[in-house]
Formats: sequence, structure tokens, C-alpha cells
Amino acid sequence: MSASQPLNFDPARVETPAYVVDLSLLKKNLELLALVQEQSGAKVLLALKGFSMFSTFDLVRQYLSGCCASGLHEALLAREEFNREVHVYAPAFKESEMKQIIPIADHISFNSYRQWRTWKPMLDAARAAGLHAPSPGIRVNPEHSEVEVALYDPCSPGCRLGTRAEALEHQDLEGLEGLHFHALCEQDSDVLERTLAAVEQRFPGLLEKVKWVNMGGGHHITRPGYDTDRLIRVVRDFKARWGKDVYLEPGEAIALNTGFLIASVMDVVGESGLPSSATAASINAHESDRCTHPSSCGTRAESSRAAAALRTKLEDVAERNRSADVAQRINAETESLLEWAKETGRVVTADQLRSWSEASLTVQGGSEHDVLVPTGLGRVIKVTQPPNFGARGEATTYLRNIESVNLLFADDWRLEGVYDGTDGVRLVTSQPLIVGESATEQQIEGYFAALGFVRQGPHRFVREDGVA
Repeated sequence: MSASQPLNFDPARVETPAYVVDLSLLKKNLELLALVQEQSGAKVLLALKGFSMFSTFDLVRQYLSGCCASGLHEALLAREEFNREVHVYAPAFKESEMKQIIPIADHISFNSYRQWRTWKPMLDAARAAGLHAPSPGIRVNPEHSEVEVALYDPCSPGCRLGTRAEALEHQDLEGLEGLHFHALCEQDSDVLERTLAAVEQRFPGLLEKVKWVNMGGGHHITRPGYDTDRLIRVVRDFKARWGKDVYLEPGEAIALNTGFLIASVMDVVGESGLPSSATAASINAHESDRCTHPSSCGTRAESSRAAAALRTKLEDVAERNRSADVAQRINAETESLLEWAKETGRVVTADQLRSWSEASLTVQGGSEHDVLVPTGLGRVIKVTQPPNFGARGEATTYLRNIESVNLLFADDWRLEGVYDGTDGVRLVTSQPLIVGESATEQQIEGYFAALGFVRQGPHRFVREDGVA
């Protein structure tokens, strides 16, 4: 596909499964990232762990400064296919790996002081022989947690990714040239600002010694609503305070919302009868008299009260299980959801889901939901994909989103109930079916202005009371 033309192809002609990237959308993301580089002074690296489609590298290298790799093979890919700066981090390295990484890497970050001391002689020997050797750094743990899903939190208690400040006290740090931290996961620049403050508070001595600071990944820079102005300000202010080179390693954000997984439904197995959320083409069905209105939606007000009551119940459960491990907390949440559904008569049955699915004009979805559009219903049915509940993972956050959207925009997003399928527990919601045209930027700004919001950077609007 041409980078200058919009995506225009027939999915039914694609040999599935296949990942298809729209280069015009990818270029749009890259242009924003290049703007961040230009205005902040940071270098943006492609995190190969998040996006490694090397067929796009001819385009990507025009905008980004290099790649970051999580091991030997990604480093080789970066050097051979991207051929700009190569940065490497791994929790530990083998000698055989180091022998191949040293000649091709520009930076290497060690996970611990012990790893640094183990491989320092090999780096020193390469330099003494007049050979290339990467600039060494150490990954630190800021001990500042804002990642909402504990499984993805690099600063969760007991996590061994990165070195804590206490482990570096009274150690010989001579020769270290970089500080690397990674503590974000699909988050905005306000979280980076607070995390960076924790790094500066815990590691001032190391910051004074090093030449560069790598702020890791998890920056959702190309997501609609991300505050790029704040990111630019945070990086520029940090560089002014410390005078260090700065690197950012967004992974998912490089290709966010630029591609499609084209797949074919070969069979449907299980109670729900739900087809795959990613299909090679829209799945058409005939009108069906089995399509009924959601059984328990009631009025919008009734649904809002139900969502608030369930959220309160889950918050109480979370507080009681605060000291439990992740698996125990998820289990307690799941049991509470099923208990609430039975008590309130909001159990969504397999037959009901099947009737909506079989009567749907289209079956579609994304990373959060399977989405059904039953004919004649006038509403869209959304079924969360297990094991998570929406983008943030937790049912309480998902329910709070329903309440907030309905309150702020007078929307009609309703909680239908809970479905207990063979693949996990799902929350079932519905929204009005609206067939419209894409709004212009002027129309969007006018709409938010009428609600008392002022634009603050791309895709971000803020109200005087702090709602953003």
C-alpha cells in the first residue's frame, strides 16, 4: 500500500490470517512522534517488542532515531533491517549473547548492579582493543506505581525489573553512562511527570554522573487525547535541569490504530456462539424474530443506578482483598460479579447472546469488546473480552467510565448484565446505534466549547473544574 493513499482493499481477497498496516495511518503517527523529537529534544526509539514489522522500516527510519531491543535477536533485527541507533535491555545476558551484542549495540542497559559488574570487563576489553563498545547504563526501579493492572506494573512490590535505590548505595558506579527506567503502561504524560519526579528524588547522585537518561516505554503518545504538550514540556524541563540526552521508547504507540488483523472464522465452538471479533469481512445475517431487546436494561436511570451499585460492591471487595495477590483479587472480583448478577436478575444467558449474534447485520470489535449490531434493535451490544474488563482491565474502572460518560454527555450507555462463558466472565453493555458522518475538527471543537471545554493540545479538552 502507498503511504499517500487511504486504506482501500477488499478483506475477502486477503489470504488469512494476515496483519495489514495502512501506511498512511502509520505515517500520521510517525509525523507526531517526529514533532515530539523536534520540540522536546528527546530521541524517540522504536520498541521492537511492541512493533517489529520490518517491511515498514523504510518508512519508520525516516522519522525515528533508532530501535530498542529486548535481547540478542531483536538487536540483530534492528542493526540489519533498521540500521540506526540500537539500544538493548534485558534482565540478564549470557556470555555468548554479549559477544554478539557488544559490536552492534550503541547503548546497553543492565538490570542490576551485579549484571553491570559481570560484563564491565568485557566492555572495557573491547574499548582497550580499539573496538566498538556500547555505552553502558543501568535500569532503576523508581518505586512509583501508577499502572492499574498489577500484572503489567514494573514497580509492583517484589518486582525484580530494575534496581532500587537502596541497592546502589555505597557501590562503585564509575563507568556507568546511562540511567534507564520503565514504569508506564499505555499511560499519559502526567504519569511520566510524576514518575520522573520519583526518579529525581531517589537517584540524584546517579543522575549527576550519567550522560543519558532513557525514560522507557508505555507512553501512549499517538492515542487520541494524549497530552503531547505536557510531554514536550516535561522532557525540555528535565533536560534544562540536568543537561542529559533523553530517549523515549514507545512501542504500541508507533503503530497504534494503524492496522488490522484479517482472519477467517473457521468454526464456532462454545456456549456463547459469538464469532471472532476479527473477521475477514462483515458477517451478514437475515432478519430474525429471535432478536429481542436486552432483558434487563430498563431505563437509562435504572441502568446507571445498577452500574453504581455494582461498582460500590466491587470497590468494597477490592478493599477487603487489598493485601491479596493478583490471582486472588481477580477471583474475588469474578465471584462478586456473578453473585451480583444472580441477585439482581442480570444474568445474560448463552441463548440471549446467540440470538443477538445470529441476528446481527455486522459483527465487529476491537481490543476491548466483541460488538454486535442486532437488526431491528436500535442498539449496539458490547461484550468485554476476557480476562479484562475494558482497556484498564478492572471492572470498577469500566463501570466508572459508564457513569462518567452518561453524566458528562447525557449518553445512553447501559449495563445489561454479566455473562459467564466458557472463556471467562464478561460484562455486557449496550449503546444507541448511531449511523453518522465523521465530524470536522471545527465541529468537534464547537461541540466541546458548548459543554464548557477549552482545547488543550491535540485531542484534549479541559474544563475549569479539572474534568479533561
